[in-house]
Amino acid sequence: MASKKEKSIGGIAEKPKKLLELEDGTLIDQEDQGERLYQSYKGTCERNRPTTTGDLKAAKIPREFWSRIIEDLELSKEDFYEGEEEVPKEPEPTLTEFITINYNKKGDETSRQVDIDAVADYIEKRFDVRTIYGIREETLEVYDAGVWSVTGAGIIKSEIERLLGVYCKNNVVNEILEKIKRRTETSREEADKIPEYKRCLENGVLSLDDVDDIKFLEHSKDYNFRNKFPIDYDTKATCPKIIEFMKETFFEEDLPKIQEWFGFHLVRRYFLKRALLLHGPKNTSKTVVLNLLTFFLGGNVSGLSLQEISRGKPFDLLVLKGKDANICDDLSSSDMKAIGGFKMVVGDGFISGEHKFGDKDRFRNTAKDTNACNRIPSPGEDLDDDAYYERILLIPMDHVIPKEKQDRKLIDKLTTPGELSGLLNWAIEGYIRLVKQNSFSNEKSPEETKFLMVQKGESLAKFSSEVLEQEDGSKVTKDEMYIAYCSWCRNHKPQLSPDSKDKIGKTLSRFASYIHASSDGSKRYWLNVKLRVGYDTYYSSQNNIYNISNKVNSSSDNNIYGFSEPVIPVIKNQEDKSQFTESEIKKAGYTLEELKEMQGVEKSEE
Repeated sequence: MASKKEKSIGGIAEKPKKLLELEDGTLIDQEDQGERLYQSYKGTCERNRPTTTGDLKAAKIPREFWSRIIEDLELSKEDFYEGEEEVPKEPEPTLTEFITINYNKKGDETSRQVDIDAVADYIEKRFDVRTIYGIREETLEVYDAGVWSVTGAGIIKSEIERLLGVYCKNNVVNEILEKIKRRTETSREEADKIPEYKRCLENGVLSLDDVDDIKFLEHSKDYNFRNKFPIDYDTKATCPKIIEFMKETFFEEDLPKIQEWFGFHLVRRYFLKRALLLHGPKNTSKTVVLNLLTFFLGGNVSGLSLQEISRGKPFDLLVLKGKDANICDDLSSSDMKAIGGFKMVVGDGFISGEHKFGDKDRFRNTAKDTNACNRIPSPGEDLDDDAYYERILLIPMDHVIPKEKQDRKLIDKLTTPGELSGLLNWAIEGYIRLVKQNSFSNEKSPEETKFLMVQKGESLAKFSSEVLEQEDGSKVTKDEMYIAYCSWCRNHKPQLSPDSKDKIGKTLSRFASYIHASSDGSKRYWLNVKLRVGYDTYYSSQNNIYNISNKVNSSSDNNIYGFSEPVIPVIKNQEDKSQFTESEIKKAGYTLEELKEMQGVEKSEE
């Protein structure tokens, strides 16, 4: 509590001055004398700049002025002290610095209130703060350890609580925040100017502007980074466990491409129009690869599917802003309706997004698109768009890990600080190679990618390629075609799930453009096509070879396909059941009774 001897002006106490008598007898405010002394010491240091603590001691400069002199003369604390002594810490503020006490005319305390300006001044001195205003909302950011945190408001609220204690009320906090916001306004354009070829790390900034002269710089708030890789840069670090994992997971010809893909994420530019698609059966470590990439990037990723990106909705696309990657695991095999949104996202151009009930935003996408799936989705109506296939880096993952050999802690072993530092060096090597050759290693042509994607993604596409032959005027009934298709799916290794008869009717001509659907009034058929001679014998022999191989290698880890359940030909509705003859059903490998049972057809409906 303030002394009752303090004067009261307008109901607010005036703090008593501490006076100091100079040699000439003049009385001055002691605080003014301290400032005069500081300016005198500062002048001495400007004339003879100190380089060590010993210089300050020799000049007889009091320790309480050291931090201020170092800051005003822009001396490097680390270089200046050279480990001789710790840098003097700023004294912790006391509650009395932020509380004003009011008195009545008798000198009795009447109330206490928070000095809003004093708290705001301290916060701005304690933190680097900026406020970005939007049409409907604003974002308060605080700079710390190399990055601007968008949770600045929460950080400041916590600091206000620590300072004020019981005096920290909601209205006080809001008033302080609003004052800070008004004082620290920054345009969104300025805040979004982030270097495209620099990457913030835990211990500094990696500069990749010139691949022949890669530099490592100190953190700076001027870079405007909002995220960083959780990795220390160490030029000597290696990642033996990650390299071993990569060699076991990918084919040798794809390893350089994977290394370059990790390196591609080091810069904030989509300078090559590519997206990665990992495909293969389950238990082939696809998820581990995606999780490793996510850890490498510090979790600054989004998770839109190819289908969501292709729709191109502004609300969906906005989540890509500022992200380093868009990673989608277990991609759906459903067809994409269109691919315009996908080509736009990986095209290095500007795209439009929109906050729900908020601002619209136009931004340049930096999120590299990575996907994994068991069955590749078709581009739908744009099946023949070469620009789509040109953008896809297709990488197979066929090495199935048996359950008894799966390591549930593998990702933890691959993401230790040392392994991640080594992964960074490995990625830098990939980035340098990518830039110098201006393309990914062993890239396939759009035609080859299209063939592989269609064949891998569509059982009907593979069937068309391997079983159907063009022959003008030749006919195959639709019932015969479907029976042949189901038989082929059942005998194919790996076994494939057949599409419905209705889907075949709608899509078969996409994969065999020479055929036409027709009818003679009694039967529906496909025109200008025939079944390849011996196709059923071929698959039967292949099945026998496979079964013999299975018996010989039953204990081998290479036994990656084990299908205990048969593939069931699909009856779309009850009308279809009458369209199959007993010989056709038998050819597919079933009895008519079995087929009805499997399709849930009642016996009374025969």
